[in-house]
Amino acid sequence: MASYAGMGSGYKSSHSSQEHYSAPNQSSRKQDGQAAEEYGYRSQRDNLNWPEWIQAGSGVVIVLLTFALACVGYLQWGVYRQTYAATHRPRLRVRNFYIDLKTARITDPVFTGQFYVVNIGDSAAKITDSHVIVFWDRGELPMKRPFEGDDPNRQVSPVPVEAGVSIPATFDSGQTVQGDKLMDESAGPVSHSIMGYIDYVDRVGTRRRTAFCRTYDDKRERFVRTDNEDYEHEE
Repeated sequence: MASYAGMGSGYKSSHSSQEHYSAPNQSSRKQDGQAAEEYGYRSQRDNLNWPEWIQAGSGVVIVLLTFALACVGYLQWGVYRQTYAATHRPRLRVRNFYIDLKTARITDPVFTGQFYVVNIGDSAAKITDSHVIVFWDRGELPMKRPFEGDDPNRQVSPVPVEAGVSIPATFDSGQTVQGDKLMDESAGPVSHSIMGYIDYVDRVGTRRRTAFCRTYDDKRERFVRTDNEDYEHEE
C-alpha cells in the first residue's frame, strides 16, 4: 500500500510539475502567436502602403502620358489639316463674262454685265475681298495695273464657295477707269477690259488671290482671256 501511495504521490507530483511547466509554455506560445500576428499585420500594412504609393505615382505618370499623347495627336491633326488643305485646296476662277448686247454695249456710257466665280478645287473657299473695274485704254496694258493701291470695291460677294459651286458677280459703267492713252488715237484702237482680283481663304486660313483680265473682242463679240501674267494669275 505504501508503495502504491508513494507511486501515487510521485505520479501526482510529476503530473503537477508538467502542469506547472505546461502553463508557461502555452502562455509563451500565445505571446509568440500574438507577436507573429502583429508582425504579419505590420508586414501586410507595409506591403499595402508601398503599392499605394506606387499606384499614386503610376496614376500621375499615366495622366502625363495621356496629356502628352493628346498633344502629339493635336499636333499631328494640325499637320494633317495643313497637308490636306495644301493638296486639296480651293481654286477660284472667273468665266462667262458677258454684256446683254440687246440692251447696251461696253462702249455705251451706261452698261451692266455679269460673270461667274467658280470653285474648281477640292475644298471650300471663303471670299474675303474683291475688286473689279472696267478699263478703257489704247494699246498694250500698262505696266502698273490701273487698280493698284485702290481699296477693294467688293463687287464679288464675300461668301463661302463650296467645291464645284459657282456664284454670279456683276460689273457696270460705274467702275469705269480711263487710261492715259485713251485720247491718243495714234496709240491704236480703244480696248475695253474687265479686270480685278478676288481674295479668299481656305479652311486653315491660308490666304490666296485670283487675278483676272478679260478684254472685249469686237469681231467675236465676247471677252477673251488676256495673255499677261501680271493681270491673269492664281496664287
